[in-house]
Amino acid sequence: MSARVQRSAGLPMLAWLIAGWLAAGSQTAQAVEGVPDSQHAELAAASTALAVAREQRFRQQAAETGSDEAGNTRFDLGISAVNAELESLVLSIDEVALQTVTIAPEDRTALHARGGLLPLAALPLAEGAHRLSVDWTLRGEPPRRSEFAFEIGAGSSERELRLARRQPLAGLSLTLIEWKAGEQRQSPFERWAEALIDEAPRSNGYQPGNPDDPRWRRARHLLARDRPWLAAIALTQLEAASATDPATAALLAEAAARCGLIATADAALARAKSADRNLYSEAVLAVAQRHLAEGQAEAAMQTLDVLPLKLVPAVRNEAVLARARALFALGRADRASQTLQSAEVDPVRLASAPVDERLRAGLIQYDLGLALIASGAVERGRALLDRLGRADARETIEQALRDRANLTLASDFLRAGQGATARPIFERIPLEGPYSNLALLGLGWAALGPQGEKQSATAKGDDAGRGETPKFILKAMQRRRLIDCEDYNRRALAPTELCQRLPPFEQAEVPNDLAGLAAEALIVWQELALRDPRDPAVREAWVAAGRAAARAGRRKEAGEHYDAAVAKLEAALSSNAAAAASSASTVMLAALEPGQALPAETVAGFEVAQGLDAAPTSAALHRLLAEIAELRWLTESSIATGDDGEALAALSARQQALLPSLATATLAAERRQLLAWLAAGRAGIAAVTDPALEHLEAK
Repeated sequence: MSARVQRSAGLPMLAWLIAGWLAAGSQTAQAVEGVPDSQHAELAAASTALAVAREQRFRQQAAETGSDEAGNTRFDLGISAVNAELESLVLSIDEVALQTVTIAPEDRTALHARGGLLPLAALPLAEGAHRLSVDWTLRGEPPRRSEFAFEIGAGSSERELRLARRQPLAGLSLTLIEWKAGEQRQSPFERWAEALIDEAPRSNGYQPGNPDDPRWRRARHLLARDRPWLAAIALTQLEAASATDPATAALLAEAAARCGLIATADAALARAKSADRNLYSEAVLAVAQRHLAEGQAEAAMQTLDVLPLKLVPAVRNEAVLARARALFALGRADRASQTLQSAEVDPVRLASAPVDERLRAGLIQYDLGLALIASGAVERGRALLDRLGRADARETIEQALRDRANLTLASDFLRAGQGATARPIFERIPLEGPYSNLALLGLGWAALGPQGEKQSATAKGDDAGRGETPKFILKAMQRRRLIDCEDYNRRALAPTELCQRLPPFEQAEVPNDLAGLAAEALIVWQELALRDPRDPAVREAWVAAGRAAARAGRRKEAGEHYDAAVAKLEAALSSNAAAAASSASTVMLAALEPGQALPAETVAGFEVAQGLDAAPTSAALHRLLAEIAELRWLTESSIATGDDGEALAALSARQQALLPSLATATLAAERRQLLAWLAAGRAGIAAVTDPALEHLEAK
């Protein structure tokens, strides 16, 4: 995963959270670490030095851009309230064509999700009278023309095109508004009076740095379009221009956190305490999430402690998730479960809720299930994961979350020796998807392992009856702790639904002849063995298929599977040895391109070049690759000289020295795993050849 996980416009904090668990559980991103503690410490030191260089480059670029713009007579034009039907605008000033602007769907989405101002033009313009012509087109309609006369004085001139209905039943119209710094903003009554007489507003006032400031609104739009670096530069310049409004500091804290400027984010957050509660809450969550991404759980907890007490439910639930993740990282599963139970989740509303609200509720349910299992409340945790695993999934990401819940639940039963209960849960996971290979591997082991006894789906005492129980009785029982509904919030609107007993876990049929189960495992593993040979689950299936065939009494077929597995594993070992003997750093650095983010194809190209295409790359190695790419970008885009230039060069040398050792540690860990599978395969061949050696295969 890139060192910078970007947030989406529509799902502010959710995208970070989803990216975290999805990447951690994906079968294509399984990490074989094997990295010594000393190398982890060196990598952490290099990351700290990179953070310092990042902050320095940010301050340089903010100063450069600000000095370039100082003293210009500028005309800045933006558009807001973009209607979903608007497709394009053609702009002309004084009958000279300026540009044609096509409104991208991403811009419409960003403006609707978080507001802001979409920049259209920024150019020097002579003082005096001018005329702006706008040809604007709605979907399926001919172009319309609007013309506006305006005057430019000394300094900057901020104008906004606003597409809106001036009256409730009127059609859409385009209005040009001039924003004047330091003047009083129009009151709602004044805006209503202008609309009543069908007169377009001509000007409006704002205080520098507040949410009405066009510069602040342009930065907010940049942030919504996942351009936090540019947004942070714009906001830093806005603060430097005597804009001390805490709203600017709050937005800067969020933007800086999203692009890894932790020191800037922490300082801005301290200046934003008196900002609007929702703005401040979003900033706190962004900074806390960045601390979590950097492995600083204690710092994340301290940041979350400054959140306001009264929050809207969506923000409150995002804060609950972030706090629970921090507690998990600190090893406090019991406190994490208590925190998650404070989330406000109404399952009745979820059926018609937007996708971000459904995902947030699903993540809370998933994390709470894990926390309950980790803290000893195994039955309640399993019941929660089962509810999530049976839930409807309308979107792809919802399906991934449901599959993850089913994989976690089935794996928990498998570890507990309950194979017959685990099998139907593994079978809920589709054959194609991010968890399909792990599900097939687990399904085979569930068939081959202990089958166990029938399991209950709910904790003891979690039975409040069905829908016929009056609601007020259920609420009274909740207050007196006669029923246990803590897996959801007690203030939910439908305790009848929350407290219904789920049906017992389905248990697959257990035949008297266990050879039948072994045959089922063989079918599953034969399918898995044909998939991506780089996947550890596939490699394990090569050997496991021979074991299943032997258990099914097909000794000749078992020998064939073992022979094929040994041949494939020996080939993988040869590739591993060749990669370890090659010059890792030279080819790796040639494959990397400068850039803030590390493209997936760059990582893939490096892995192929290094022979790591047959090995899962460690998370530590991915992190170092991302940081090398970022340092190259910082160096090539920087004007650093003297001490700064020497510091960047020293950091680059440190990274390049660490790179081969991390690659070697990754390959060594893969080699150990390959040797273990190879030993199992050879023991299987020996057992098939001589039945007296079957005990070797069992080991």
